[in-house]
Amino acid sequence: MPIIRTTAKLIFGTAATTAGGLYLLTLDTHLVPYTATTDPSLGKALKLYNPRNNPPTLASHAVQQVPLSRLSTTDSETLIRKFCSGVWAGSGYACQRKILEKKYRHLEGREGMLWDKGELENAEYGVGSAITDHFEVVERGNDKVIIRYGDSPLVRGNRRSDGLFILEVTKDEMFANFHIKSILFDSTAQGDKGQKVPGWMYFAHTVYVRILMRSGIGAVEGSK
Repeated sequence: MPIIRTTAKLIFGTAATTAGGLYLLTLDTHLVPYTATTDPSLGKALKLYNPRNNPPTLASHAVQQVPLSRLSTTDSETLIRKFCSGVWAGSGYACQRKILEKKYRHLEGREGMLWDKGELENAEYGVGSAITDHFEVVERGNDKVIIRYGDSPLVRGNRRSDGLFILEVTKDEMFANFHIKSILFDSTAQGDKGQKVPGWMYFAHTVYVRILMRSGIGAVEGSK
């Protein structure tokens, strides 16, 4: 689970991550209860990538609300593209992007993947877009992008480490709500037990999600 391992390094392996810094990360991004298996926006993807309906080992839902007046546009399709750009090209993902590039970019079959910051800033994030050999867009709408993760996109079948990462924007008359949802599972025949990840790993994951959210919000507000 590279995304979670990297989070642990960011939190527990550097002196820069202090209690005060963690507090600031929680000010605007909120974790809300999430039952991924009943999320209607995931119905099609879960049937395809978790056909045995194995229980999740991790599920989280982070949301941040932004007044429409702070956004450079209110067009949903433009917002979701900018949000994706901020998450993957922004500073929050920079460390993991460099680690994965060093380990995997030179390997066969990785030539058409998105690696560089400029590519990630300008990508449309259409279905089939592969990000740093760990994430692949599997479903794309005007207000959401569903990404499979947990292993290389070159691994097409069921995986011991499998999951879906959802970036989504919803709006009302005054606010836009930006969502980052994540579900991790074992999609193989041996994944029916679905043991939860350790508490420290879940904590690391949720802090990393907050970091990615901050990068994404910076892009839709026009500043990184």
